[in-house]
Amino acid sequence: MAKETKPDDEGPGDDADLKITDKYLLDFAEKKIAPFQASLEHNPHLIALANFWQVGSLVGNQGKLLPGNTVRLPSAAFLQTNFQTYTKQLVSAFAVISAAAHGSYVTLHDIRLMMDNADDDALTSAEMWEVLTQVQANSKPPTAPKPPES
Repeated sequence: MAKETKPDDEGPGDDADLKITDKYLLDFAEKKIAPFQASLEHNPHLIALANFWQVGSLVGNQGKLLPGNTVRLPSAAFLQTNFQTYTKQLVSAFAVISAAAHGSYVTLHDIRLMMDNADDDALTSAEMWEVLTQVQANSKPPTAPKPPES
């Protein structure tokens, strides 16, 4: 996520300064993270999983796995139940990913504001620790629900 800049007199392998600009953070947030989160929120397959398949009731052609006669074939009923449980967990996992992406997006915007407020001065060690602490705190995705016991 960082850009490396090297003065002209240094060759490859020499020490380099690490420079992260507010424009770079904003571009990364708006061009990488925001489209990724939008793709998760508007994906028709994930919407179908959330609205039909995790509910487990037949709506049109969606919502219930039809592996066979569940009365004569008990394993078909078992498969339906397990598939519904799987889709619930899958929807939950994608919600965690989406929340983490959103948290990263907000964090990058907050860091950009902090850097703007620094008036192009170098950040002090304390300010950099504050930035890193904020990134670490907001990058932890919410805890996913525990999978059901088998």
